[in-house]
Amino acid sequence: MMGTERLAIVAPNDSATVRGEVSLWWKNVPTQEGGKFLPVVLTILCSDSRGFRHKTVYTLMAVELLSGVGIANSIAPGVGFGTRTTKAQPVWFLKIRSRMARIPLIGRPFRDNEVQ
Repeated sequence: MMGTERLAIVAPNDSATVRGEVSLWWKNVPTQEGGKFLPVVLTILCSDSRGFRHKTVYTLMAVELLSGVGIANSIAPGVGFGTRTTKAQPVWFLKIRSRMARIPLIGRPFRDNEVQ
């Protein structure tokens, strides 16, 4: 799996290309009734100059490439697009929430079930 890729400042309404590759060992994926497929979650974090952190989560579906297998909403060979969610939060709020989550018992409501 791809690790962390850091980019320099990207101008507004501009884009940057990230070259990454995901290798899957299909022999370890159990066969389902429609073939072998595996959900892939791609998380992108971005901080802006206004003090906001933007978190975008893409849910993709990787399918073993076989003859006669087609994918709806294909974005790359063997990869289908699922959902995309984006959440923007002020950095100061995230810092306070992180500190509150460390307090035993009281911090429980401030903890996320997901990894930040």
